[in-house]
Amino acid sequence: MKKIINIGIFAHVDAGKTSLTEALYEFTNKHYQKGTIKHGNTMTDSLDLEKERGITIKTAAVSFTWNDIKINLLDTPGHVDFFAEVVRTLEAIDLAVLVIASNDQLQPQTRKLFSYLTDVGIPTVFFLNKVDLETAQVKEITEEIYEKMTKEVIAYDKLNEQATWESLIEKNENLLEHYLTGERIEDTTLKQEFFNQFLSKKCYPQIEGSAVTGVGISSLVDLFAESSRYLLNDSFELCAYVYKVEFFNRKRGLTGNLFLVRFIKMIVFN
Repeated sequence: MKKIINIGIFAHVDAGKTSLTEALYEFTNKHYQKGTIKHGNTMTDSLDLEKERGITIKTAAVSFTWNDIKINLLDTPGHVDFFAEVVRTLEAIDLAVLVIASNDQLQPQTRKLFSYLTDVGIPTVFFLNKVDLETAQVKEITEEIYEKMTKEVIAYDKLNEQATWESLIEKNENLLEHYLTGERIEDTTLKQEFFNQFLSKKCYPQIEGSAVTGVGISSLVDLFAESSRYLLNDSFELCAYVYKVEFFNRKRGLTGNLFLVRFIKMIVFN
């Protein structure tokens, strides 16, 4: 059976959360042309009010496959008025991506989201979006994350650097003992240690990128797939959680008249 992993996309309003969802789907579906909020043709913002106001009101899901892993993405609302939708999503996800705009200050809503994610114990990736803009301040926003959220940040693009490995080794007494005696620690062991710490919420990977230009998207998708190999176990008992039931009641016929089409869409996660 194909492995399934559920990813929640969270952000303060206008951080680029829905744009990131579109970029991820386009990256894994080469025949798909990503939509934009400006043109009102994104996959997840389907309500007329969402298209009109350019905001996400309800949590919506899209799915794609990467490296034989089925990935369900849940695009959540950014406005505080719809925070109940965000809280409900927490029950259905394995990992979270917290999108942070690098051209702005760290927003109180972002800190609130991170607090919720840590309280319920969900491994979280920081995606610093909009690094392509001239106004991006990656260093400054990273310092704010250290100061106001967590100091346990791992730059994912520097995962193979010595300083990163040493920071991981310091948190594992067994590895530290071997390291101090001069014993060489294999790269595979260090990689496994990174994912163990990430999935146990001892560190938070950070990826710098842009949902518009596609920078960082491949790294994020690969992180999803690699995480699933450590997160999912073939020996787990098969089970499911019915996250949402959606009703689609109206469809335009060939004659132009509207008629009722009654069916239920059930989004089921293992």
